Amino acid sequence: MPRIAARLALAVGLTTLLALGLASAWMAWQTHQQRAATPGFTALAVLPDRSVWLSINQELWHLDARGRPQTRVSARDTGLPSAPHRLATAASQPLYALAPGLPEVAVLDANTGRLQRRIALQWPADLKTSFDTRTADLAVAPDGRIAIAQGAARGVLLFDAQGALLARTDPRALALPTSLWWDDGELWVTDTGQHQLLRLSGNTLAVKQTVQLSTKVTTRHTVHGVAHPRAGIDIHAPVATLIRLEPDGPTGLVTYEWPDGMEIGQDIGPKGQPRDLAWVGETLLVLENLELRLLRFDVDRRGLGDFGDMTVQRWLEQAFQTRERLRRAQWAWAGAASLSLLLVLGLAGTLLRRPAAKAPEEHTNERALRWLDENPAWQAVQLEQESVRDTIELSAPEGDLWLILSNRRLVAFHVDGQHTLPRGAWHRTDVVEVELTPPGQTPWRWRLGQRRKPACGLRLRLNDGTVLQGGTQSLDTAERMAAVLRLGMPPAPTSPPPPSATA
Repeated sequence: MPRIAARLALAVGLTTLLALGLASAWMAWQTHQQRAATPGFTALAVLPDRSVWLSINQELWHLDARGRPQTRVSARDTGLPSAPHRLATAASQPLYALAPGLPEVAVLDANTGRLQRRIALQWPADLKTSFDTRTADLAVAPDGRIAIAQGAARGVLLFDAQGALLARTDPRALALPTSLWWDDGELWVTDTGQHQLLRLSGNTLAVKQTVQLSTKVTTRHTVHGVAHPRAGIDIHAPVATLIRLEPDGPTGLVTYEWPDGMEIGQDIGPKGQPRDLAWVGETLLVLENLELRLLRFDVDRRGLGDFGDMTVQRWLEQAFQTRERLRRAQWAWAGAASLSLLLVLGLAGTLLRRPAAKAPEEHTNERALRWLDENPAWQAVQLEQESVRDTIELSAPEGDLWLILSNRRLVAFHVDGQHTLPRGAWHRTDVVEVELTPPGQTPWRWRLGQRRKPACGLRLRLNDGTVLQGGTQSLDTAERMAAVLRLGMPPAPTSPPPPSATA
């Protein structure tokens, strides 16, 4: 009954841990979903009055030129299905957006962020099902024309203000376009697949100039770019400012690119995660997603104070703390689920484990017992009126032994395969030391070449200096033989008491 009660308690504990593990896994998944719904910064656009719109955590914020908040609205309240992946505007045009789950280009009010209309783009027949806003970028010309860089389609397409197709790039011109922008009536596009920056005709999309990006780190992929404010004005100025990410995550660089391929990086921190960037006049604004900061730099790459007044900074701090809380919660729940799973596996193993049945002595000592009946070596040395009390086989690197303890003697044989050769014989009182090594503590050299680990070790020292030792599978036999031999051993000498101190 106690065993049944213990196993029942184990089963109850197993069920409880399993329920806790499932609950923890579910909570970890829920916090993961919440983190996915709060990705931080996703998009940025600058209006002609130098105010900015930015997308953060399923919201749209409108900040004036001095960084003061004008509008804060959730993406769904604007009429979008989710936070925009790209924002763009030009001249007197409204705000344009690409949002996951929306197959059209969204046109938003530049003051309120509310959805005004949608522009359905007239895709070529071979691309109608390949449009994916997550791999697309858009740029809007002052006259309302819309350019789309579509990574899945490996090309750039040009539409008029109503969405009619005007032109597309040669299928062989680009490998993986990721970003584009208008510059004085022409289009620049980044081609991550070929590590190039290309200038295209604003009407035909024919390639007019190619800039090979730095090959120092060809694994970086360009995700976004904008024209440098002094491009075309200063012959020494860069042509573009890019975001180039490392291949294994969101960490990356902001770089300045020159027509001859020279590249200089902008310091945003060793683990910076740039999401988007834009020039506000001659001030570069970078959305840095690791610490949720609005970084600013001047045209000479010197750092300026973060953009946004105290209210905006407080909003960013709250968003950062929320993200960190979710991150810690996810890891905590995942850790609890993993720990519960380990405990479940441990308890299940205990519940299913059956106590190992102790092997009978006739099995563990089978060969030594069989030799008594079949091997003539013992009969050849047996004395009159001598009877066997015990027998055992010992295994050791220096040679296996077969020991026979009779009513008179201890007889030893060398074992060579199935052959036995006399090793010696001693009176039982010649044994002066008996050592029984506990199970699992036999010398490692006794276990060499053995199919199974010895159950114990037996070491006998005789008065002539001979030592008989080895490991054995039969613990019962070794313990019994050791006990019998110790009975015949002379008592250990006692030390005389120390002399008493005299005054």
